[in-house]
Amino acid sequence: MSESTKLTSGTPPFSLATLFLWVTFLSISLGLWVALRNIMVGNAAGNLDWHWIQYYGINAIGLGTGVTAIALMGFWRSQGIVWSWQPGHVILLCIGFHELVTLVAVGVDVATIDSSLVYDPFRSKIYETQGLVQHVGTVLLILTFLWHVHFSRPWRLIFGLLLFVNMSTLVMLNPFRLPMGKVISYDLIGKSSQTARVCVVVLVILLAVWDLIRQEPRDWLHWVGVALLLLHYSPWVTYSLGF
Repeated sequence: MSESTKLTSGTPPFSLATLFLWVTFLSISLGLWVALRNIMVGNAAGNLDWHWIQYYGINAIGLGTGVTAIALMGFWRSQGIVWSWQPGHVILLCIGFHELVTLVAVGVDVATIDSSLVYDPFRSKIYETQGLVQHVGTVLLILTFLWHVHFSRPWRLIFGLLLFVNMSTLVMLNPFRLPMGKVISYDLIGKSSQTARVCVVVLVILLAVWDLIRQEPRDWLHWVGVALLLLHYSPWVTYSLGF
């Protein structure tokens, strides 16, 4: 099915009920993150600086928005509503999945933390597993949609860069403990992945402007996905710019 098909009008319009659902999931997401941080370090409100506000804020928005999109898509399908998949929809699914896995990993960490240990190898294993599940899952999601949906070439390039970012992270995690450092520099992989993230942000902004100029048929859910992707990668851009 082409991404430019006129069936995009099948996506239900943004409504007051959708807004209420979104705000509800955002509130729950933020509440969960604050509660987890409060358990981990205590006095969460008093210990929050700009770095932590940015980190938890982006995570909460990503989780709340992603879960809202997943819930809406599931509800629409149950009601027999059919729409054509757009790039922003795929992004929402990927980020929602990514943030759900992050929340589960931190929750497991909080539930199993042993304060008597200076170094707990199990905690490292939790976050290693988190990274593997997140990036393998994202790669499979993107490949599935690229196989079944015909996106335009610019968007296929963007999804290709997203695949590279996730694959490079998997190489860095090196789950099979291969002697990767002797084959390729981890520093090179990290810098290449960082550059790819910045390229994704730049290309998405340019493509969004181009779609608006051409009046490409895009629904509101696609634009939410585009905005969420830019927010999701904003820390990497600010880091690259030295902020």
